[in-house]
Amino acid sequence: MYKRQVAAYSALANSRLLAGVMAYRRAVRAEIPDSLDLAFFDLPRFPALSPPAPDDFNLAVGLLVIVGAAVAVFVREARPLAISWLAFVALYVLAAGPENGLRWLTGFWYKDTQRIAPFIAMTGSLLAALAVAVAARAARRAVSARLTSARTGGRWPVASMLVALPVAVLICGIYWGSGSYRSVERVAVAAQNYVVSDKPGSGVLSKGEQAFIERAGAMLPANAVVIGDPFNGETYFYTLTGRHVVYTQLGAPTAGSAAKELLRTGFNRLRTDKSICEAVLKVGATHFYEDSPGSAHGSASLKRWPGFYNVPTGLGFEKIASDGVRALYRITACNEPR
Repeated sequence: MYKRQVAAYSALANSRLLAGVMAYRRAVRAEIPDSLDLAFFDLPRFPALSPPAPDDFNLAVGLLVIVGAAVAVFVREARPLAISWLAFVALYVLAAGPENGLRWLTGFWYKDTQRIAPFIAMTGSLLAALAVAVAARAARRAVSARLTSARTGGRWPVASMLVALPVAVLICGIYWGSGSYRSVERVAVAAQNYVVSDKPGSGVLSKGEQAFIERAGAMLPANAVVIGDPFNGETYFYTLTGRHVVYTQLGAPTAGSAAKELLRTGFNRLRTDKSICEAVLKVGATHFYEDSPGSAHGSASLKRWPGFYNVPTGLGFEKIASDGVRALYRITACNEPR
């Protein structure tokens, strides 16, 4: 067992894929105390599609969660739940804030509050339920102490009924007041990464891009390797068609490869810089996917991936397919005599 653990640790410690995920660049969303406000009171809507105003906060549920966490300190069986909730809140704050010595801990989730937030909602809902249960139990004892024994027993104890009614009203009030626990916003948040944008270069996939990639990918030979901006469609040639791509991930896609880093900024110098062709051959790229510059997953195409824009495709490229602003080319420049 010990040897397997050592082997697993060694494999993870030397994994470029894991290192790339942990080093993912993520912009600051909020700093303390704003990030704490989001973690405590944006339940269960968060992560918000836009920064919420104080009036948008789900104060009722948030306060119940905080009370439930305080109660859990005195309930032995519930302490692990409170500790888990606090841990997820801490991770959320780290992911939302600027780079620091501990933010790497959130790298397992790409430093993304959207991936960590559901853990707060999951543990928070249980803590809120604990707060309601403890309050109802205390209220029942208080009512029972004021009633005669004849009225506190039987199949339908009066004390229980007197407590159950306001608790039900409270829960219904929170449900109604929060817009069905903000169901519309939660659906919008979940759908955000899957919405097709009408504007080319925007979002995960733009309108018609998936159909084009599937159609163009079917024209590629089995050993083809596509290169291009991974944040602007290149990675989907693998996802949608099974063809290999140079940049296989969005998290630090050039990590550990000088050739990939060079092509990120200099691919458009293919015809004039010998080192670019050498890098193309090294990564095995055979085809280039071109699309209009845009922004997806927080990556500004022209700023971070300038090599894949303004590419002079008139020479050294053979067009395979095109559709408006997007096109797929076979790279011939590195096979031509110089």
